[in-house]
Amino acid sequence: MPDSDLVQICDALVTHLAAQSLSKTFTVEKDYLPDFEREQLQSTQVSVYPQSTSIAFASRTTDQLVYTVNVVIRSPVAASANPDIGDDLYFAQELRDSLERVNLSSASFTGAQTEPAYDLETLNERNEFLTVITATYLQIK
Repeated sequence: MPDSDLVQICDALVTHLAAQSLSKTFTVEKDYLPDFEREQLQSTQVSVYPQSTSIAFASRTTDQLVYTVNVVIRSPVAASANPDIGDDLYFAQELRDSLERVNLSSASFTGAQTEPAYDLETLNERNEFLTVITATYLQIK
C-alpha cells in the first residue's frame, strides 16, 4: 500500500537529517506516537512525526497542499541549578538551518518555527532539553 504524501515527506526528512553532520551525534527516526521517557534517554534523539495537512485551491485545476511536520529534539542535561543548554540550542539551530530550501518528496520547504526555544518545565523537572521545530512544506498538485 502506498504511503500518504505527508508520510513520504516525513520519511524523506528522516533520510535528510540522518545524512547531516552537525555539532552533536544524534539518532533520528519517524514516530507516529512519540513517547518520551527520560529513563531511556542517554543521548540526543530526534523524532519526526506528521502533524497536519491543509488544502486550498491554487488554480482552476490545481490544489495547494501545506504539510506540517514536527521535529522533536531531546537531549539529557546534567542536573544543575543553572543548566548550560547553549550547545543544545546551537544544535537545534543547526538542525533547523539544515531544513532551509530543501525539497522533500516533491514538496518545497516554506518555513520552520520553534516556539518556545525549549521546554522550561521539562528542563527543570527532568533535566532534559526538549524543543519542537515545526516545519512546513508546500506541494502543488
